[in-house]
Amino acid sequence: MLEDSIPLDDVTMICGLQACSEVGDLDICKQIHIATISAGGYGKKIVTLVHAYASCASMQDAYSVFDELVQANIISWGACMAGYAGEGNFTVCLKMHEAMLLSGMNPNEVTFSSVLSACSHSGLSIEALEYFDSMVKDYVLMQEPKHYVNMIDLLGRAGDFKKLKSMLDSMPVQANLNMWLSLLGMCLRHGNIELGKWAFDQATTLNPTESVAYILMSNIYAESAFEANILGLFGGTQHITKQY
Repeated sequence: MLEDSIPLDDVTMICGLQACSEVGDLDICKQIHIATISAGGYGKKIVTLVHAYASCASMQDAYSVFDELVQANIISWGACMAGYAGEGNFTVCLKMHEAMLLSGMNPNEVTFSSVLSACSHSGLSIEALEYFDSMVKDYVLMQEPKHYVNMIDLLGRAGDFKKLKSMLDSMPVQANLNMWLSLLGMCLRHGNIELGKWAFDQATTLNPTESVAYILMSNIYAESAFEANILGLFGGTQHITKQY
């Protein structure tokens, strides 16, 4: 339609931008942006455009459009923060979070996920724990599995497995497979056999044929020269390919 110069209505443009977000097509996103301007303005499409540019990892374009918002909503704030966190610009992500709070906008589960990710990759353990606790205490938000994955990454990088185990033991949500695999990855990094075996048992209880769990656990044993444990680990699981 763009190549044939066929006018696009708002619904078509929004659907096109959402598709760009899914596949990361920056060129089409820019073409729709131009068509939007030619059609007389952004209207309801501006938030979708911010999200599309952020999803395409074009944060300069995303922030340029975001800056034109008369009043940014939580979706546009979240899109920009997720985009900056996704491209590794964690400092800007955290600054946007502070700017959002100063604007009077309350954070939500999506913005907290970006903030926790930024803290994790920046080594800001104390700040991350404060943000994590603030979700429930200050904003009455439910801590979801994705937030626990952020905390596993943060505390795992720091090697603070005692605090990490305590957090997981007391979490009010049902852990998912991704959480246990993330914990296994951190146990491999630090050679923590005991906690790794616990995470492995939890992961294989959820999915007995999850090959990644077996690979990570075998690598934990291999790094610690526990060859006998590796043979026992794969006993009776011939459907799993042994990689270590």
